[in-house]
Amino acid sequence: MTRSFLLFVGGLLLWLPVRAQEAGPDESTWRGHPALVDELNREITERIGAVGLNPGAALSLFSAADDDKFVYVRNPACWTRGLDFTGVVITHDYVCQGNHITSGGALITPQDVVCAAHFAHPVGAVLNFVDAANVIHTGTIVKEGPVPGSDIFICHLAAPVTGVKAYKVLPPDWAKYALDRRLRGWPLLLAYNFGHFAYLLDADGVVGELCYHSALEPTIKPYTTKIGSGSGSPAFAVINGEPVLVGCLHTTASTSWIADNEEAINTLLASLGSTQKLTTFDLDKPVAYARY
Repeated sequence: MTRSFLLFVGGLLLWLPVRAQEAGPDESTWRGHPALVDELNREITERIGAVGLNPGAALSLFSAADDDKFVYVRNPACWTRGLDFTGVVITHDYVCQGNHITSGGALITPQDVVCAAHFAHPVGAVLNFVDAANVIHTGTIVKEGPVPGSDIFICHLAAPVTGVKAYKVLPPDWAKYALDRRLRGWPLLLAYNFGHFAYLLDADGVVGELCYHSALEPTIKPYTTKIGSGSGSPAFAVINGEPVLVGCLHTTASTSWIADNEEAINTLLASLGSTQKLTTFDLDKPVAYARY
């Protein structure tokens, strides 16, 4: 072993502790600020932690529900209590496949509903929303249309629906806040059966597929379900305590994300007579998320 090699090794050992204390190449841009995916997971895990591994009846958004008489009582023990799901379509007045909850959706403006194009509501349908005090609010569809090249469908209502929430959506550039576009393990809330149950599903892949499989992690598995139906059910990311609409589900494969079709949706809204556009959630504040 040469003297020069021993000197090299000794120098390396002295240098390593210094390097270990240095910030990584990107750490200076995000230290103290969570990436978007980390924030989404935190929102879910804290709520699950408060309920525990056996949610039981806490999965139900309603402690009592009559989908024929349109009578509902919100469940104060629901694990998502505190999140505003009043803008979700709970039922509709027409019967399809033997019930009033066949197709869902959610408000994206006070006068416009987004749902799945493959199972859209018809013109003339009356959509029911349930506010925090269990009062039914209705909206009647007068115009509608699909977003080209997607499974997104917009229903324009006769008048704004008051007393319930219209949801913000992710901005088109949301991925820059997620560091490496990690989506596997990103828990999304599913208002299953169009607002009756709050389950989780995974966002998987860089194109935004919403997959219907139970999570492997023991802490969240009781909050997921294998879904065999649920066309049009809205999926939300939770950011700073606010449900942000991601898309409406397709039953067999995936869905079109609203954020990837913002311009086309706004164009369609205008053509249907809407005076409003999508409202995007501002990811720059109040939390400064990590950037590339």
